[in-house]
Amino acid sequence: MKVLVGDGCGNRFALIDAGAMGASDLSPGLVLHQCRDMDIDGLLVLDGVKLSIYNADGSDGDACFNGLRLAAVASDLDEGVFEMAGHQISWSKVNDDIELELPYVSSDFEYDSITIDGVEVITVNFSNPHAIIKNYSGYEQDFAEKLQSDSENFPQSVNVEFAKFPYENGEILARIFERGVGETLACGTGAVALAADAWNAGFEGEITVKTWGGSLFLSKLENGKISLRGAARLTGNIDLELV
Repeated sequence: MKVLVGDGCGNRFALIDAGAMGASDLSPGLVLHQCRDMDIDGLLVLDGVKLSIYNADGSDGDACFNGLRLAAVASDLDEGVFEMAGHQISWSKVNDDIELELPYVSSDFEYDSITIDGVEVITVNFSNPHAIIKNYSGYEQDFAEKLQSDSENFPQSVNVEFAKFPYENGEILARIFERGVGETLACGTGAVALAADAWNAGFEGEITVKTWGGSLFLSKLENGKISLRGAARLTGNIDLELV
């Protein structure tokens, strides 16, 4: 069974057709197990226009905007609409990038601030739960793992973004640790959370989130929704050996 492989801003995914997976009586967890040596962050399952994401540990990833852009590239179309996490998300090719029109407005974001081990943690919840830590001076991986295992504050675990502030020309430098995956080169929903927090704090204008995997560009549209633009590419395909 053929599986496409690619990345969105460094986030690596396998992409498989739901019909082919069902015909082979495979579960997402089994496909991920078969792909365990491919160093992927998640599995994208496409069923018509409905797109689902499963994290590397097999858990449901809810929404994934880097993965959605990869699916757009794989469609070989110039524009379209995918359904993901209960939302219709339109996309279009813009030069070498894929631009998404995200169906979120300011009232869709829930913000809070909590203190853990003397560190301020800003929570931003919309599709996925996110924790933002600004200008952290400690060992980031240890603190990310602490937050992700904190079932009292984060019962569904949490995606953690370490960000360098203040904003310079709208740029935010970010290091990402995703729930169910670990450190990743980028996170599309994390970039949205960082931009939403910046706008909520009073910043105006386009936000550029710079990660190890590249840059994601976010802006507010006239209709109140959010545009997210970034790179995505197919890097190959494999024939999955069924066992």
